[in-house]
Order: sequence, then structure tokens, then C-alpha cells
Amino acid sequence: MKHLFTTAALLFSMTAFAQVGINNTSPKATLDITAKTTGTKPEGLIMPQLSGNNIHTATAATVYGTNQKGLIVYASSADTNPTGATANITAAGYYYFDGTNWQKVMTGSVANADLATGVGGIYKGSGSLSGNTTVTQGANTLAFTSTTTNGFSVDGTTLSVDAANHRVGIGTTTPATKLHTVSSSAYGAFQMQDGSEATGKFLSSNATGQATWVNSPLTPVVFGTLNSNYITLTDNKYINSNITLTKGKWLIYIGILVTSPGTPSNTNNKWIRLTLGSNNSGASATQSGFTFLSSYLVSGWLSQIPSPYSYTFLSGVIPVDVTNASQTLYLWTHSLQLVGTDPGATTSFFNENYLFAVPAY
Repeated sequence: MKHLFTTAALLFSMTAFAQVGINNTSPKATLDITAKTTGTKPEGLIMPQLSGNNIHTATAATVYGTNQKGLIVYASSADTNPTGATANITAAGYYYFDGTNWQKVMTGSVANADLATGVGGIYKGSGSLSGNTTVTQGANTLAFTSTTTNGFSVDGTTLSVDAANHRVGIGTTTPATKLHTVSSSAYGAFQMQDGSEATGKFLSSNATGQATWVNSPLTPVVFGTLNSNYITLTDNKYINSNITLTKGKWLIYIGILVTSPGTPSNTNNKWIRLTLGSNNSGASATQSGFTFLSSYLVSGWLSQIPSPYSYTFLSGVIPVDVTNASQTLYLWTHSLQLVGTDPGATTSFFNENYLFAVPAY
């Protein structure tokens, strides 16, 4: 009799309010279940459980149709033949019936199989991020495939991938080459910085197509600063002449007039050598910020023509590769070789002298 009255009361409540409360007397929804304990016993709702194969068989037998749209079950195992309406039942979990197919109730993580079929993942439809998002790939790859123009884009024309023609556009959605950049302002379409860049340089490639900035044949000749005093030439001495060059390969042309206060001859003479260094003081020339590409000396014997016409003109070219963005090179003597008695040697500063550089390739 007690159960009869309880059932009658429940039916009366459902009829009067169209809501059912379990463990409560004032349901807030069609079905309102209140936990009976604070966790000392299992609390919750256990949905009907079927194996994936059971769901497959029932669906194939039209047990589920449009009248069951929104129905939820728990698949205790995957469908071993996930095709058609049960194609998404690839693992145990909650699934709902949308009237035609079974869809997975997503848990926050998306499996590769789900992405492949578009179940609730990024392929399911458009949407918006609610905050900053990081995709942690680990050792897994992330690939996109497409067969259409503008198959992948970022902010319209900021970046566009033409998958149909295998091209990438920056500033355009219709790239005409493998990489096509478009800008509305000068010097705005492309920028490459590898430390060799400077005003007026040209982009050059090696045999494999790797590129860097090099001096242009149109780069103006760079002139150095020449000594304006008489300087006695002794071993390893800076002779007050220098030139400042930007990064790149250069041919440095050197011409220095030398006189001798003595009388140079076959038995009394001096072999004069000039070189370049990155320092203007110290015991000898040192190399920093540049390298010699081949010869690093300009040399010659003192002229044996008698005074007052005992002039010697040392001239030559030293090729260098400047590795710093800018480097000043200083003119030094280097290991002078004496034969017999030293007749002496002094730099002159008449109009014959020169020190300049042109780009080299």
C-alpha cells in the first residue's frame, strides 16, 4: 500500500508540475536529481550502456530513428566496424544520436581519428577561441592538405597558401610564383638580415641557391685617408694611412711613394713590404674583422737611381673579405729585409700616393 501511495503521489506531482524531483520536493527542471549523500556512497546518473557493436546492429535495424534524436548512451567499447551511422564510435565513451548518425560527446581532447572524420574537432565548423591557445605537438606532426587556391589563409591577405598551384602569397591571395609578396610601400615587401646587409648591396646566391647580400658593381669606390708627413720606414710600423670598408669582399689598391736619404745599391738596399691590419698601434699588424683572400703584401726594392731622383713607388692590390659590418684597415710595414748597409727609407706625400677600394666578387 505504501508503494501505491508513493507512486500515486509521484504521478500527481508529474501531472501538476510536469517536473520530477528525485531526493527533492521542488524540482527546478523536467528532471531534477539531488545527491542523497555527500559522497559516502556513489552518486550520479548511469546512462544505458551498450557495446559499439550492439549500437551498430540496432542502428542498422532502424531501432534508432528521428524520434530518438538527442538520445544519449554510453558505448562500453568501440564499434569494430565503424561505418555509416556509427562511423564515429571509435572508442568507449558517451555518444548522442542526431537523428541520422551517432556523434561523440567531446571531452576536451580530440583524437586523430576524430579529426580525420571531423567529429567535434577543428574541421567540424567555424568558431572562436575564448582565449590564448597553444597546440603542444611533441613528436607529432601537424599537416594540412588542400586542393584549392587560398586553401589556407591568415587574416585575409596576410598569408595565403594556394594549394592548387603550390604557391604562397604574402599580401595577396593570388600568388603568381612560389613566393609572391605584395606591399603598398617601398621597401615593404621583403627584408632579409644576415649581418651582410647595407645600403646599395645586391642579393647574390651561391651554387645551391643560398643567398646573401654582396657589394654591388655600382657601389662607389671607397677612398682611404693618406699620410701627410714624412715617416721613416722601419719593421712593423703603422704609417698613418687607413681605409674604412663595409662587410663584403674588396680589392684594396695601394700606391705609396718612398724616398731614400742614402744611396741604395745592389749591395746596400732594403726590401720594403706593406700590409694591412685592424689595429693602429702595437708591435705589428693584427687581423680582426677581416681576412686576406690571397696575397697580403705590397713589396719592392728601393730604387738605385742616384739622388736627387732616388724615388721608389710601391704599388699593388690586396684582396680582403671584411666580416664585420664596418671595419677600418690600417697600413703597416711588415718584416723589412735589409741587404748590406741600410740606406734608409721614408714615405713621401706627394700626389702619386693613393689608397682606395672597389668591390670584389
